[in-house]
Amino acid sequence: MKALDRKDTIIIILACVIIFMWMRRCSDTSDEKEVRDEEVLTDSMSNEEEFTVQEEPELKEKSSVRKVNKNNCFIIISKKLTRLNVYCTDGGDTILAKSYPVCLSKNKGQKQTKGDMKTPESPKGNPFTIRQIQDASGWHHDFGDGRGNILAYGHWFLRLETPGFSGIGIHGSTNNENTVPGRASEGCIRLNDKDIIDLKENYAFVGMKVSIQAEDDNPLPFEKKAQELGKAISLDFGNSANSEKLNDISEKTVPLNATIEVVSGGEDVNIRKGPDVTYPKLMKADGSPYHPKNGARLNCIGETSKFYNVIINGESVFISKYYSKIVKD
Repeated sequence: MKALDRKDTIIIILACVIIFMWMRRCSDTSDEKEVRDEEVLTDSMSNEEEFTVQEEPELKEKSSVRKVNKNNCFIIISKKLTRLNVYCTDGGDTILAKSYPVCLSKNKGQKQTKGDMKTPESPKGNPFTIRQIQDASGWHHDFGDGRGNILAYGHWFLRLETPGFSGIGIHGSTNNENTVPGRASEGCIRLNDKDIIDLKENYAFVGMKVSIQAEDDNPLPFEKKAQELGKAISLDFGNSANSEKLNDISEKTVPLNATIEVVSGGEDVNIRKGPDVTYPKLMKADGSPYHPKNGARLNCIGETSKFYNVIINGESVFISKYYSKIVKD
């Protein structure tokens, strides 16, 4: 009986050893599977990281210099973001050329009446245009805040054609640069003084389209891509830098026999010695600019698309059609 017990004991021990070895093998196999799974997951993550990294050079490959025409530029002003963006079209692309912070009207909403301290919003699909580019380096304004009649416009005033309202423009912020960006103007669009110089010298021209968005308008669909392209592409305007001058000066004056009435709306209207705002002003004997009075009638001998050729004190000069009209005697 004892021998039988020893035999049974040996069998039991062997069985236990076999079961232990089988369980250990299964455990090893499971661990190996977990390791393989982790390696697969790690490889998968590595591939995703490599894919993400591979997308970046695609943008860098687009980096280039493009020669474009300045006349293909336009402006979008966002009231919501207090930004002025200059875009330029080139082939099928629209590219952000420059972006500036701006100060807009202290009161929000669409302009309704003169003096309501609101910046006008252009109708969708029907932008405003730059009507004149004027040297405003000597212009003063009294803001009624106790500082008196002070320099206020920077070097340039880009006068906008805003149907129904006059006197609206894009200009500098001399003595008010702390308001940019923000809401503090009487209706015009203020830039920092250095920015109005940059805008005028490099991008703006007479006839340029300017869209002013409503208060809650978001950026247009094309703007995100245009801003991405703007980071990757440098624009070269070549010889188009003075295109606004060349366009107007090259236009011939067509003979016209008529009487012109000055419609200044109380503003000082400059008389030019040629059909463009870049020509010298007509000056008085004391060296100050000659400004015809509102309602004054002048003899017209010709016209261009934007100016009437009139006679003042026996001299052939030009007045903007924006401030004059043909009248019947």
